[in-house]
Amino acid sequence: MIDSAPKKWPEDTFIFDAGIRSISHEMHLKLLAMDRENVGTPDYMGLAYFWHYDYRHLCRPLSTARCRKAHELILKAGLHPAESTPAHDRVLADYLRDESIITYFAQWRTSPDYPEWYRPTTKDETRGKEK
Repeated sequence: MIDSAPKKWPEDTFIFDAGIRSISHEMHLKLLAMDRENVGTPDYMGLAYFWHYDYRHLCRPLSTARCRKAHELILKAGLHPAESTPAHDRVLADYLRDESIITYFAQWRTSPDYPEWYRPTTKDETRGKEK
């Protein structure tokens, strides 16, 4: 027998379904701008890109739910979401279940082809003084 009773979500469950395909372009841009402001906070919705340039090919295909989870794990590790460090590699490798991420980025950061302009720098140089 199939249970036809509606499922109840726990009260603390966050469900995001804004019907992105059915909203106007202007509204989507407003949501995206709002989400950019939420990067680095628990209010991040998973719409805006938060990752460092190094992780673009790993993170772009992630769903909003997986982006939120990766963001949450990076914050729980005490890391800034927009940086690229071996600690970030470990968090993403564990979450995406791909150990080759660690080896790849360790080799890439020491390569002479790694551009100087996006090497990790101090927080004050990249984002101004922290609040």
